[in-house]
Amino acid sequence: MTTLIPVDRLAPDPGAIAAAADILENGGVLAFPTETVYGLGALEGDESACAKLRALKERPGDKPFTLLIADSQEAIRRCDQLPIAAGRLMKRFWPGPLTIVLPTGEPGAGETTGFRVPDATVTRALLEKLPGPVLAPSANPSGGAPALNAEEVRAYFEGRIDGILDGGPVELKRASTVVQLEGERFTVLREGHLSTQELESAARGATVLFVCTGNTCRSPMAEALFRKHLARKRGVETAELEELGYRVLSAGTSAFGGSAASKEAVEVMRERGCDIESHASRPLSLEILEEADRIYALTTSHQLGISALAASFELPDEELRGKLGLLAERDISDPIGLDTDGYRNCADEIEAGLEKIVASF
Repeated sequence: MTTLIPVDRLAPDPGAIAAAADILENGGVLAFPTETVYGLGALEGDESACAKLRALKERPGDKPFTLLIADSQEAIRRCDQLPIAAGRLMKRFWPGPLTIVLPTGEPGAGETTGFRVPDATVTRALLEKLPGPVLAPSANPSGGAPALNAEEVRAYFEGRIDGILDGGPVELKRASTVVQLEGERFTVLREGHLSTQELESAARGATVLFVCTGNTCRSPMAEALFRKHLARKRGVETAELEELGYRVLSAGTSAFGGSAASKEAVEVMRERGCDIESHASRPLSLEILEEADRIYALTTSHQLGISALAASFELPDEELRGKLGLLAERDISDPIGLDTDGYRNCADEIEAGLEKIVASF
């Protein structure tokens, strides 16, 4: 017998959510609404429920299910190196009708997982009640149209699943778009509610942040040199990078806002074809940390300072870990107090470290 649990999808009753969660936690298969279509769910890690789900969907063992998660941190934690485009899509479209397929196994193993953070209030309430993610294909047999309401679920699976969380008709009535990302490769596997054009526009480019102490010499030079070399790689002028979706920024862990770059830094950058005369220092902030897709610290002490500041802002560890690194293997020397040759040496160190970074974009 299939248990029907009525619920208001916009203001779900905690008792109804608890009853639905009990079905999943006790090894059952539950149908529930999302904003796109109804899904069939089994708690991840429950082998018996997963086997039942595969049988209902006639899904072979080598074809994985999408994982519904409560927030993006679960996906970030499982992905060894989150592609920049994936992070940008998460920020733009999660929660929402987008499934992102990411590499989750050992590097080169080819193992992937599809993740989605649904936007429907009732689905999010259910996920937050559970101890872990839910394996969740659409509620339809192989070859059938996805169910858009509880009546259609019952027509497909009455007596074959353990429960239906009935939140009425779904809002979007179209499956999520599925996109696969690995490195710079971007593939739309299924176009759904979101178009390929929307995804490509949101995913392109990156916001790159360089961090030192006062943001008056090392990080402004790194910002300018990165912009120069990235533009050269892309075959455009530096002023055209923003049109390609790139923003290059710098900040300081102990910076005062509005200070100019040091005159030696300005001179050395001018020698290398970069103009930082209009630079104004900025302190590191939560807004900048959240906006950045990649953050490069000039030294290990700056890296620790960034981590400490992020912790004070309660920025999730997984989010920061996925985008924070060092500009070079060795700390970039501080030229403050040195002559112009000292700044030239510092710029040489920065350019050497940037070679590998620029190659990854």
